[in-house]
Amino acid sequence: MANPQELMQIGQQLAASFQNGTTKDMRAQLYCTDCVSAEAAPMPGMDSAEAAGLEAIEGKNAWWDSVNEVHDMKVQGPFIHGDNKISFFIEVDATNKESGERSQLTEVAQYFVNQEGKIEREEFSYALG
Repeated sequence: MANPQELMQIGQQLAASFQNGTTKDMRAQLYCTDCVSAEAAPMPGMDSAEAAGLEAIEGKNAWWDSVNEVHDMKVQGPFIHGDNKISFFIEVDATNKESGERSQLTEVAQYFVNQEGKIEREEFSYALG
C-alpha cells in the first residue's frame, strides 16, 4: 500500500489534471488497466452504474464530454484516508449541449489505490433527482 505522502502526491496529480483538462492523460498514467469507475446511478443509456476497464472508463468520459460544456470546475482536496483512499469535493458548472440547460453539480470523488500505486477504483457520489 502507499504511504500518506505517496497518496498525497497521486492526489495532487489528480487535482491538477481536473483543473487543466488533462484527465485522459492522467488516467493513462495513474490507472491500472482493469480499474472500475462507479457512479451513484447508471448514466443515461447504460445498464450499470459501473464501467469496468480503462477503455470503458474512457468511453464513459467521452460520452459525458460530448453532451456537456463545462464552464467551471472547482476542486477541494486531496483528502487522504488510510493507506489507499484519496477523496475530493468537486463542483462543476456545466450546460447540457442538447437542452441548453445550465446546472451546477457537486460530487464527492473517491479514488482507491492498489499496492502498485495505481488507481484501481473510482467512485462518485452526488445528489440524485
